[in-house]
Amino acid sequence: MSAFERKRGQELKQQWSLRRKEIVESAANQVPGNLTIRTEPSKAEVYMDGKLLAITPFTVAQVRSGTHELLVRKSGYRDKKIPVVMERSESVDLGIQELEPIVGNVQIKVVGGKRKDKIEVEIEEFSESIKVGGLEVVQGYQYMEGREHVLKALRIGEYIVIVTRNGQQVARENFVVEEGKTSEVTIGL
Repeated sequence: MSAFERKRGQELKQQWSLRRKEIVESAANQVPGNLTIRTEPSKAEVYMDGKLLAITPFTVAQVRSGTHELLVRKSGYRDKKIPVVMERSESVDLGIQELEPIVGNVQIKVVGGKRKDKIEVEIEEFSESIKVGGLEVVQGYQYMEGREHVLKALRIGEYIVIVTRNGQQVARENFVVEEGKTSEVTIGL
């Protein structure tokens, strides 16, 4: 090893020793705090500094002091980045974070049958149902009468269209709403 390499090695060792001392002193002064976040809709994944933290709503304890970046992610919604600065032993409540849905459109046409037939169209979002007071509630439900319908700004994802004629179910079909597009669904009677 040359004299230059030995000298450079000693300089780097001294710099690292000073930096290590700063890190240890900084860590000793850090007292973790609490972080609370809720989202609308709930059940969104929250990542902190690239690692999955929890599913909303939640409060997490022992969040270290410093600057962090949260990423809130839920299928069918735009990702949301939230910068967070945690001070020593501070509790931070980020409140309710509204998530922006990603949307598309659908055009539904019912063809065939008799002109005097009463046509009813139901659309259900193909997603997990929730229980409220023991009853199963379907999210994203719409009811319409008639043969032609254009629905704008539906959240992207899978849906089911159910068509009844004169009170009898005659068709059930799945369709997908894609971002910025108009899906066309034609139901023949």
